[in-house]
Amino acid sequence: MEIVQEVCERGVIERRVGLKVEGGEVVPGIVWLPEAATGPRPTVILGHGGVVHKRAPEVLGLARRLVRHQGYAAVALDAPEHGERITDKLKERLGGGAKPPAEGQSGQSGQGSSGDSRLDKLKGLLGR
Repeated sequence: MEIVQEVCERGVIERRVGLKVEGGEVVPGIVWLPEAATGPRPTVILGHGGVVHKRAPEVLGLARRLVRHQGYAAVALDAPEHGERITDKLKERLGGGAKPPAEGQSGQSGQGSSGDSRLDKLKGLLGR
């Protein structure tokens, strides 16, 4: 897993990550952590609809609330045909599809052994 970008705002660290999976594809995701986080902590995996981006206002708001008020970590990944992984064919069918929020704007897990290895990589990023 590669950390693409990290910013901290109002006590919440937001890490944009790229999770390399079988076949070399990179799955984009975001990990939110409390700024003062040390050691393992409860983690909530947030899902979002296919035409919604992982930084959509409702996802971002929930992640920040969980981190700020509960001390949890939160993770959102773009599953196939979701967020940044929407194909051009699907975009055409949807009439343009969802676009990720611009930088600074508010804006599924796998199965089997590849899903297990993704979870292990996320645990490593979260210090577990």
